[in-house]
Formats: sequence, C-alpha cells, structure tokens
Amino acid sequence: MRIPDTAIEANGSRQKWVAGTSSYGFGLYVRYYFDVKRECRDCKRPFIFFAEEQKYWYERLGIPLEIDCVRCFGCRRKQRKIERARKRYNELFAISEPASPELIELVSLSLDMIKDGEFAAHPRTFGRIRMWLNRLSKDTSQEVERIELRNRLAEIEASQQKAMRRLMNELGQEENSD
Repeated sequence: MRIPDTAIEANGSRQKWVAGTSSYGFGLYVRYYFDVKRECRDCKRPFIFFAEEQKYWYERLGIPLEIDCVRCFGCRRKQRKIERARKRYNELFAISEPASPELIELVSLSLDMIKDGEFAAHPRTFGRIRMWLNRLSKDTSQEVERIELRNRLAEIEASQQKAMRRLMNELGQEENSD
C-alpha cells in the first residue's frame, strides 16, 4: 500500500529487469518510488519499504524491478547472517583435515545454526559435533574452548530433549481426550 506524498523521482536508465536489460526495450520503467507499507514474511510485523531504499536497491545495487522487499530490516539482517554462516560452514566442512581453530569455528557455527533452527537437532548432527570435539581433545591448547563448546552442546541437547518430552506429553493428552 503506497503512502501518499512520499514520491521521489526515479532514474529509469539505471533500472534493470530480470532479463538483465533495461525496460525490456519498451521504455517501461518506474518513474517514481513511493514509501510502501508491507508485512514481513517472516515475523509478520508491519514495516515500510522506503522510497529512498527502493532507489538504492533498483538503481545503485542493480536489483531487478521484479524483486520486491518482503522482509523487514531485522529479518533481512538475520537472513544475511544465516547465509554468511552457511557459506562459512560449507567452506570449513570441505577441508579434509581442519586445524583446531577451524574445528572450533565449525562446531560453534553448527551449534549456532541448530539454535537458530537452520540445522535439524538430529542425533546424527550431534554425533558429528561430538566427533569434531573429540578431535579437539588432542590439542590441549584448545581445552577451554572445547569445554565451552561441549557445554553449549549439552545445553542444546537438554533443551531439545525437554521440548521432545513436552511434545510427547501433549500428544499423549490429545490421545486421552479422543
């Protein structure tokens, strides 16, 4: 929903469409940007996609006009953080014999992504993390970090077990009420 009296002039020559060309060759482009009210796809809170932000997206960054802003700033920032973490995780995971600092980072990223819901809290995932922590036990210079990571792992596992017991109790109550 457009917010009245918020228009700023656009520069059509700097706009792109998905095809990578300017205006499909028909001279179609946005002439003005307006502040627009949106609802965040992730958190459902209302936010404003400001005209200045649109100009930056579509003219400076070269984002195609078909791409729309569907997340609030906070959720976009969180998504970028997760994408960086996934990229770094994949880089570290690809190393055949990671050194201790790399193992520490790999375990820490894994635990962060489990906590954020990006990795499944699956026994196989926990097993892989324990394997990396066991490799770290050979390096006594990393003992403090290893203990901290092991404690984080134990907290996450305990939280998952508690959630699972709660779910099982709820399911049991539903069966009893039928």
